[in-house]
Amino acid sequence: MAENGFGRLGLAPELLQAVTDLGFTEPTTVQARAIPLAMGHGADHAGFIDLMVSSQTGSGKTAAFLLPVLHTLLAQHVQAGPASKRPSSAPARRPKPVASPCPSARSARTP
Repeated sequence: MAENGFGRLGLAPELLQAVTDLGFTEPTTVQARAIPLAMGHGADHAGFIDLMVSSQTGSGKTAAFLLPVLHTLLAQHVQAGPASKRPSSAPARRPKPVASPCPSARSARTP
């Protein structure tokens, strides 16, 4: 089988397999340009980079955003190690309801 063009972008093997299984073999132009940047190539000293992408509908912007996010989540899961794979016996904690709206939301309103 020929190499999938997404492999050149440095995505996790699980993502490459998923992309291949979906029938995608080459990233679109927006994906080829945005994915490496979103994965930190060219980031500042803190490891962040701001991206603003404008492209035609159907050009692959959603995948250009989500593939790096999924790649990062997979990497964090691997770094967390086996402890993260054990089911917790403790019940899930639910967030407490907020009694009043966020003050910054109120100040954002215009008359």
